[in-house]
Amino acid sequence: MFFAMLDRCLEEERREIGEILGRNESLEAVVAAIDRWKPAPLESEEQWRVLATEFWLHAVRDPRARTLLAERQRRQRAATAVQLEGAFRDRGLRLPVEAGLLADAVIGLQIGMAMRAIVDPEAVPEGSYARVLGVLLGTPDDSGEEETA
Repeated sequence: MFFAMLDRCLEEERREIGEILGRNESLEAVVAAIDRWKPAPLESEEQWRVLATEFWLHAVRDPRARTLLAERQRRQRAATAVQLEGAFRDRGLRLPVEAGLLADAVIGLQIGMAMRAIVDPEAVPEGSYARVLGVLLGTPDDSGEEETA
Protein backbone atom coordinates (compact mmCIF):
# COMPACT_ATOMS: atom_id res chain seq x y z
CA MET A 1 0.00 0.00 0.00
CA PHE A 2 2.85 2.39 0.79
CA PHE A 3 4.38 1.89 -2.65
CA ALA A 4 1.07 2.63 -4.37
CA MET A 5 0.81 5.87 -2.39
CA LEU A 6 4.46 6.71 -3.05
CA ASP A 7 4.06 6.11 -6.78
CA ARG A 8 0.98 8.35 -6.87
CA CYS A 9 2.72 11.11 -4.91
CA LEU A 10 5.88 11.02 -7.01
CA GLU A 11 3.85 11.10 -10.24
CA GLU A 12 1.75 14.01 -8.97
CA GLU A 13 4.88 15.89 -7.91
CA ARG A 14 6.55 15.26 -11.29
CA ARG A 15 3.45 16.51 -13.11
CA GLU A 16 3.11 19.63 -10.95
CA ILE A 17 6.80 20.53 -11.30
CA GLY A 18 6.49 19.97 -15.06
CA GLU A 19 3.60 22.43 -15.14
CA ILE A 20 5.65 24.99 -13.18
CA LEU A 21 8.56 24.57 -15.59
CA GLY A 22 6.25 24.91 -18.57
CA ARG A 23 4.49 28.09 -17.55
CA ASN A 24 7.45 30.13 -16.28
CA GLU A 25 9.95 31.61 -18.70
CA SER A 26 12.98 32.20 -16.48
CA LEU A 27 14.60 29.97 -13.89
CA GLU A 28 14.06 32.81 -11.40
CA ALA A 29 10.31 32.60 -12.08
CA VAL A 30 10.45 28.80 -11.74
CA VAL A 31 12.16 29.08 -8.34
CA ALA A 32 9.59 31.67 -7.20
CA ALA A 33 6.73 29.39 -8.31
CA ILE A 34 8.28 26.41 -6.53
CA ASP A 35 8.53 28.57 -3.40
CA ARG A 36 4.75 29.08 -3.57
CA TRP A 37 4.03 25.43 -4.47
CA LYS A 38 3.03 23.19 -1.58
CA PRO A 39 3.04 19.46 -2.29
CA ALA A 40 0.40 17.81 -0.15
CA PRO A 41 0.35 14.03 -0.59
CA LEU A 42 -1.45 13.58 2.71
CA GLU A 43 -2.87 16.08 5.17
CA SER A 44 0.48 17.82 5.42
CA GLU A 45 4.05 17.56 4.21
CA GLU A 46 5.05 16.79 7.79
CA GLN A 47 2.68 13.84 7.92
CA TRP A 48 4.08 12.58 4.61
CA ARG A 49 7.72 12.97 5.75
CA VAL A 50 7.06 11.07 8.98
CA LEU A 51 5.41 8.22 7.08
CA ALA A 52 8.22 8.18 4.49
CA THR A 53 10.82 8.07 7.27
CA GLU A 54 9.07 5.16 8.97
CA PHE A 55 9.02 3.30 5.69
CA TRP A 56 12.64 4.18 4.96
CA LEU A 57 13.58 2.64 8.33
CA HIS A 58 11.61 -0.47 7.38
CA ALA A 59 13.39 -0.63 4.00
CA VAL A 60 16.79 -0.41 5.69
CA ARG A 61 15.94 -3.64 7.55
CA ASP A 62 14.01 -5.47 4.83
CA PRO A 63 15.93 -6.32 1.62
CA ARG A 64 12.78 -6.60 -0.54
CA ALA A 65 11.42 -3.24 0.62
CA ARG A 66 14.89 -1.74 0.15
CA THR A 67 15.01 -2.94 -3.46
CA LEU A 68 11.54 -1.57 -4.19
CA LEU A 69 12.31 1.78 -2.57
CA ALA A 70 15.65 2.08 -4.37
CA GLU A 71 13.86 1.44 -7.67
CA ARG A 72 11.49 4.34 -7.00
CA GLN A 73 14.32 6.61 -5.95
CA ARG A 74 16.15 5.85 -9.20
CA ARG A 75 13.00 6.65 -11.20
CA GLN A 76 12.50 9.90 -9.28
CA ARG A 77 16.14 10.88 -9.90
CA ALA A 78 15.84 10.08 -13.61
CA ALA A 79 12.57 12.00 -14.00
CA THR A 80 13.96 15.01 -12.13
CA ALA A 81 17.14 14.92 -14.23
CA VAL A 82 15.06 14.95 -17.43
CA GLN A 83 13.02 17.89 -16.13
CA LEU A 84 16.16 19.82 -15.18
CA GLU A 85 17.83 19.10 -18.54
CA GLY A 86 14.74 20.33 -20.34
CA ALA A 87 14.40 23.42 -18.17
CA PHE A 88 17.96 24.48 -18.89
CA ARG A 89 17.88 23.52 -22.57
CA ASP A 90 14.56 25.33 -23.18
CA ARG A 91 16.05 28.50 -21.71
CA GLY A 92 19.32 28.24 -23.65
CA LEU A 93 21.32 27.58 -20.47
CA ARG A 94 23.96 25.03 -19.50
CA LEU A 95 23.51 22.81 -16.48
CA PRO A 96 26.00 23.68 -13.71
CA VAL A 97 26.75 19.94 -13.18
CA GLU A 98 25.49 16.74 -14.77
CA ALA A 99 21.70 16.44 -14.60
CA GLY A 100 21.63 13.35 -12.35
CA LEU A 101 23.89 14.95 -9.76
CA LEU A 102 21.82 18.14 -9.79
CA ALA A 103 18.65 16.02 -9.43
CA ASP A 104 20.15 14.29 -6.38
CA ALA A 105 21.02 17.66 -4.84
CA VAL A 106 17.56 19.14 -5.47
CA ILE A 107 15.77 16.08 -4.09
CA GLY A 108 18.11 15.74 -1.11
CA LEU A 109 17.81 19.43 -0.29
CA GLN A 110 14.02 19.26 -0.31
CA ILE A 111 13.87 16.13 1.82
CA GLY A 112 16.52 17.31 4.26
CA MET A 113 15.06 20.75 4.79
CA ALA A 114 11.56 19.31 5.18
CA MET A 115 12.81 16.83 7.78
CA ARG A 116 14.66 19.54 9.71
CA ALA A 117 11.57 21.74 9.68
CA ILE A 118 9.53 19.00 11.36
CA VAL A 119 11.84 18.97 14.37
CA ASP A 120 12.82 22.64 14.37
CA PRO A 121 10.61 24.86 12.19
CA GLU A 122 12.62 27.96 13.08
CA ALA A 123 15.73 26.37 11.56
CA VAL A 124 14.11 26.45 8.11
CA PRO A 125 12.38 29.80 7.62
CA GLU A 126 9.76 30.24 4.92
CA GLY A 127 11.44 30.56 1.54
CA SER A 128 14.68 28.83 2.56
CA TYR A 129 14.28 25.95 0.12
CA ALA A 130 13.66 28.28 -2.80
CA ARG A 131 16.66 30.45 -1.93
CA VAL A 132 19.03 27.49 -1.86
CA LEU A 133 17.36 25.92 -4.90
CA GLY A 134 18.07 29.16 -6.72
CA VAL A 135 21.73 28.90 -5.77
CA LEU A 136 21.87 25.32 -7.09
CA LEU A 137 20.22 26.38 -10.34
CA GLY A 138 22.41 29.47 -10.68
CA THR A 139 19.75 32.15 -10.26
CA PRO A 140 20.47 35.39 -8.43
CA ASP A 141 19.39 35.66 -4.79
CA ASP A 142 17.33 38.82 -4.61
CA SER A 143 16.21 38.32 -1.02
CA GLY A 144 18.32 41.22 0.14
CA GLU A 145 19.74 39.10 2.95
CA GLU A 146 23.48 38.94 3.30
CA GLU A 147 25.37 35.84 4.28
CA THR A 148 26.55 35.70 7.87
CA ALA A 149 29.39 33.62 9.17
